[in-house]
Amino acid sequence: MSSTIREDQDTDFTPPEQRLALQTSLQATTTLETSCRITDKFCNVWQNEYPTSLREKHILNRGPKGCQQHLRIGAVVLICEATLPRHCWKMKMGVIQELSSNVQGVIREAVVR
Repeated sequence: MSSTIREDQDTDFTPPEQRLALQTSLQATTTLETSCRITDKFCNVWQNEYPTSLREKHILNRGPKGCQQHLRIGAVVLICEATLPRHCWKMKMGVIQELSSNVQGVIREAVVR
C-alpha cells in the first residue's frame, strides 16, 4: 500500500495506459514531422532542379524530330483543335500554303488549306 500512496502523491506519475498513448502520440508527431520534411525537400528539388534538368534533356534530345525543320510549303500536316484533348482530335489533314517567320527566321505562322 505504501507504493500506492507514493504513486498518488507523485505529480509526475503517469499510468501505463496514458504512457502508451503518450508514446503513440510522440511517434505520430515524429512521423508527421519527418513526412513534412521529406515532402518539403521533394518540393524544393521539383521546383529548383527538375525544370533545369528537363530543359537540358530537351536541348540534348532535340534534333531532327523538331517540327521547325520539317515545315515547308506543300507539306502535309495534322490539324488539331486546341480546345480538345489530343486523343479526341478528328483526323484533319492540311497542306501548308504559306509560312511566316520572325526576324530570327523561326516560323511562327502557317496558312493551311
